[in-house]
Parts: sequence; structure tokens; C-alpha cells
Amino acid sequence: MVDPDNPFASRVIVNRVWHHLGRGIVPTPDDFGVLGQRPTHPELLDHLAASFAADGWSLKRLIKRLVLTQTYAMSSDASAGKNSSIPTMRCSTRACVRRLQGEAIRDAILAVSVLPTPPCSAIRCRST
Repeated sequence: MVDPDNPFASRVIVNRVWHHLGRGIVPTPDDFGVLGQRPTHPELLDHLAASFAADGWSLKRLIKRLVLTQTYAMSSDASAGKNSSIPTMRCSTRACVRRLQGEAIRDAILAVSVLPTPPCSAIRCRST
């Protein structure tokens, strides 16, 4: 499975990391098989998988390589991207907009607030 001649494992890892940063190169990260969708950019996936294996399977180097790319740095403004009206482009000319969950927003606000500790929950306050 991790034979250097078989890039399957490195391709799956690269796609999963790319998927966490936005949308994966293979839109179905859980299915690389016959039932899954084809990669949108197979040459890019092969290049990243080969460089990932050549770097000693370092996730830190892979993430650094991905976040320093021009694709990752693109604006999410729909008017900024060329061909943004073409539905099949699927955010290849601009960054995809992702919704942030309410819990993540709350956690970020609490992290930067001046409160020394998060407010107590109803269960903990009743017991004191």
C-alpha cells in the first residue's frame, strides 16, 4: 500500500489535506474508487503526491506548500474571478466561500475577549 511505485496512499492524504483547506481535488474524499468522482486536476494531484512522498511524508511541509500557492491566496469575491459565471468551473478561478459554524465564531470571540474564563454553563452554576 505504501510502496513508492503505488501513489495511492499519498494521493489520498494530499486530497484530504486539500479538502480541509477548501474543496478537494477529488470532490469525493471518501471514495477514490470506481464510484467516486474523477479528480478535477489529476496532474496537480500526482505532482503534490510525488512531492509529498519525496519530502518524507511530512504533513507540515505539505500544508506549507499548499497555503503558499496562488490558488490558496485567491480572493473569494465572485467579481474578481474570470469565468465566474461558468457553473462547471467550481471555484477554480476564485476561492470558495465557506460558512463558519456558530460554535467556531463563539470560540473565537471568547478567545479574544477580556473575560478570564468562559461564562459558566447553567449546570455548573446551579451546583454552586
